[in-house]
Parts: sequence; C-alpha cells; structure tokens
Amino acid sequence: QGQTLLDTVKIYEIKIEAQIAQNLNLQAIKTALPILELLGVSFALAPTEAEVKDEFLQTYSNISGREVEDLIELPVMSDRSKLAAMTIINSIVPCSFIAAPALLPLLICQQVNLSLSYGNTSLSASGYVFFGLLLCSLADDIPQGYRFGQLSLQIVERFQAPELYANVIAVMYATI
Repeated sequence: QGQTLLDTVKIYEIKIEAQIAQNLNLQAIKTALPILELLGVSFALAPTEAEVKDEFLQTYSNISGREVEDLIELPVMSDRSKLAAMTIINSIVPCSFIAAPALLPLLICQQVNLSLSYGNTSLSASGYVFFGLLLCSLADDIPQGYRFGQLSLQIVERFQAPELYANVIAVMYATI
C-alpha cells in the first residue's frame, strides 16, 4: 500500500531477508534486481567477464586522482533513493557470493561509485572493504587494497555502525 517507490523499499528489504533466511539466495537476488532498477541501478544477473572488467576499470578510473584517505571526507549521502539502493545492494552481497559470483564485483563497484557520487553512508564501509578485496585479487594492488580496508574501518567508526564492524573486520583481515 505504499504511495511511492521509497515506501515500498522496506517491504522489498524484508522479503529479501526472508528469502535469505530460507536459503533462497538466487531468489533474493532476483527479487532485488527489479527494485534496484527502479532506484536507477541496474545489473544483469549473469554479467559477462568483459562487463565485470569494464565496471571494475570504470570504478578504478573514478577513484584515480583521489587519495583513498581523502574519501572519508566525502559528504554524507542524503539522497533517499541512493541510500535505499545501498541497503538493497548490501543485503544481496553475501547471496551473490554464493548464488551469482559473477555479479559480486558489479555490486561492490556500484556501492563504491554511489559513495563517490552521492557521499558516504555507513554502508560505504562494506563497499570499500570489498573493493579493497577486488584490488588485491583482480588488480594485484595489495597496498591500495589495504588502504581501502583501512578506509572502511574509519567509515564504521565515523558513522558509529557497530553492526558492520564484524563483517568489515572479517573481510579486512581474512582477505586483504
């Protein structure tokens, strides 16, 4: 009975979480993709290797010329539709690791790009730490990946988001 798209986003979040709880990871992703598209963020369920590479290189290019440490100074994200997109993306990152691994780098890059364009939110920490992982694995740039891991810890602290701390620490110290 939501009057606007943003009214219905919370319903989609609950539906996605219920599907995840039932171990319906692919279904959760399939539920998330249409709402993300309505929020202005679209993905293919099974992107090609070239699409993944292009998105990673585009994100890497968006960051070039900036110091990673300076990204902490980005304004706070205030666009409600972009905040909603960050929330939905964050909810399906673990699912995509299991059910649609080719999609995972696109989700991560999108979180970073949304943060670069619209400012930081607590969920930027997740995008940054996973981007650090991508830098270490795809670009073999361990020092830059480590810097993104450190940035994610600073974001958690700045936004006082202890609910993200365990996930960020796990990715940071297990993979970066």
